Amino acid sequence: MEDLTKMLDSPMHEERFIALQIIKIRYEKSKHQEEKDFWFDFTLKHIDAINNWDLVDTFVEHVLGAHTFYGDKKLLYTLANSSNLWYRRIAILSTFYFIRK
Repeated sequence: MEDLTKMLDSPMHEERFIALQIIKIRYEKSKHQEEKDFWFDFTLKHIDAINNWDLVDTFVEHVLGAHTFYGDKKLLYTLANSSNLWYRRIAILSTFYFIRK
């Protein structure tokens, strides 16, 4: 977790991208809801690291979208109403999971 946190805090785009892909894989392979909750919560703690179009587009549908599809959608409304461009994009792209379902 320490290494993932360092990668997400990195100014290097590629390090943040790899960290998010690791989280995505771990989330998708989680067998128990507690594991999925952990990765979802971990992502929210580091949401500011998701600050580029490709980071948003390749990640949020699979973790934030999947998690909110089966749970509380309040987060998406909060992000959509933010003044932060990336938060709004995260909210929109998260719904791609809904569309695919």
